[in-house]
Amino acid sequence: MTRRSDGEEEAMAAEAAQEQAVSTEEPRTEPTGPGYEDLGVPKAQVARWQELGFGPFEAALAHADGFTPASAPGVRHLLAETAERWAAVGLASAEGLAWHRAGFPPAEARRLLDAGVSLEEAWTARTVSRLRRRRPPSARRSAAPPSAA
Repeated sequence: MTRRSDGEEEAMAAEAAQEQAVSTEEPRTEPTGPGYEDLGVPKAQVARWQELGFGPFEAALAHADGFTPASAPGVRHLLAETAERWAAVGLASAEGLAWHRAGFPPAEARRLLDAGVSLEEAWTARTVSRLRRRRPPSARRSAAPPSAA
C-alpha cells in the first residue's frame, strides 16, 4: 500500500467536500419572466407553441397578431425579430405586449415609458395628433385660387 503525502490527502479531502457541497446545493434557476398563459396565450395552444420552439413572449406576439401554431412557422423569422426588438428594450413582458398591440414600436414605447407616459396617454396623444393632421374633405378638393377683383 502506498502512503500519500499530507498535501495529497488534504487535496482529496477538499475535493470530496466540494463534491458533497455541490450535490446538496439547490438547483439554480434563472428568472423566467411571464409564462405563456400570463401573456394571453390560450392554454390549449401552449404545448404546440413549445413544440415549435416559441418562447412565451414570441408565442404571445404571434397570437396577438392573429397567428396560430399552424400558421406561425411560415413567418417565424419575422416574429423572432419582433420579439428580439421588444426584448432589447426590456419590454418582453405583458406591458410590452400591450404597447405592441396598440401599434407602438419598441423604441418609442421605451422612450415614452421612461418619460412617465402611460399607454393610455400615449394612445390618446397619438389619436389626437392624427385627427388634427386630417384635413376635411372640402379642403382636399383643389379649389381655384380666389380671383383678384
